[in-house]
Amino acid sequence: MKNSRITRSYVELLTEARTKVERFLASTADEYVPKMYYALRNENHDMSVQEAIKRIQKDCSGI
Repeated sequence: MKNSRITRSYVELLTEARTKVERFLASTADEYVPKMYYALRNENHDMSVQEAIKRIQKDCSGI
């Protein structure tokens, strides 16, 4: 391990970790939310756009 890596502060490492997690979550949402939306609408033809959005938000809130 290089010295520059050892001397990084806790706050710097925490910030980097949070940034990586936020990017991962955003990319995962970009991939799955549209698929989930179309699956919901396909399985529930009577479901409105707003209902589908609310359902996805509710079901994904803890993710």
